[in-house]
Amino acid sequence: AGAGGGELFATHCAGCHPQGGNTVIPEKTLARARREANGIRTVRDVAAYIRNPGPGMPAFGEAMIPPADALKIGEYVVASFP
Repeated sequence: AGAGGGELFATHCAGCHPQGGNTVIPEKTLARARREANGIRTVRDVAAYIRNPGPGMPAFGEAMIPPADALKIGEYVVASFP
């Protein structure tokens, strides 16, 4: 069934978001309160954000992260960074 959310996060996200932090914009962590302050509340919100992120983060198109994998990353982020 392919890689799980944690493995996908490690591959695509952990370089800039180690342990849910942010090496580019330190105050924009993946902690729930910080995500929700930016309108990123659900698994689908995370998946949508990686397609069209804000300044400092590259967009990840479907060729790089297919839709099902984007949702797995969203599930991992929501579950792992309270």
